[in-house]
Amino acid sequence: MDLYDVMTTTFASRDFTDEPLPDDTLFKMLDRARFAPSGGNRQAWRVIVVRDTKTREGLSRAAEPAAKRYVAQERVGEVPWNTIERTQVDTATIERTLAPPQRPSPCLRPRSCLWSRWTSSWSASMDADLDRAAVIPLGQPVKVLTRLKRKPVEEFAMLEKWGGPPLRSPRSRPNG
Repeated sequence: MDLYDVMTTTFASRDFTDEPLPDDTLFKMLDRARFAPSGGNRQAWRVIVVRDTKTREGLSRAAEPAAKRYVAQERVGEVPWNTIERTQVDTATIERTLAPPQRPSPCLRPRSCLWSRWTSSWSASMDADLDRAAVIPLGQPVKVLTRLKRKPVEEFAMLEKWGGPPLRSPRSRPNG
C-alpha cells in the first residue's frame, strides 16, 4: 500500500472490541513510534502501558475537567480546543457542565492504553513527574473505516497572512 493511501485511510477509533492487545503488537508499535521526531532529538517521552481497570478509570476521572470544557464549547458552537480563537466559555459554565459518561473518557473502554508524557489537550496530576499527558487508547476497532471525511486544503491553508487567499492545488489554477 502506498504511503499516501495509508495516510488518507487511517482513522481514529473510539470503540474497541474486548480483545486484549497482545504485547508483541504493542511492542512493535512502540518500536516504530520511537523514530518519531522530538525536540532537539532528546526523546524525552516516557510511556506507561495501563491495563488495570481501576487505573484506567482514574485516568478517565482525571480527564473529566477537559471533557466538561469540550462539551461546554460544543454547546455554544465553538470548535473545542481551538488554538486560534479564544473560548468565550467561562470557568463557571465549564464547572457546571456535565461530562459525558464515556466520551472523551480515555482508556475506560479499550483493554489497553498508553499514558505518555508528551503534551496533549489535558493535564493530569496523578504523579508529580507526569504533569502533562497524552492518553492513547489502543485496541481492535469494532468497525474499520476506510473513507474519511476531511476539510479540503483550501478551507484551512492561506497564503502570506491570516485571512489571505486560500492555497489551491496547482492543477486547479488557471494557466498564466
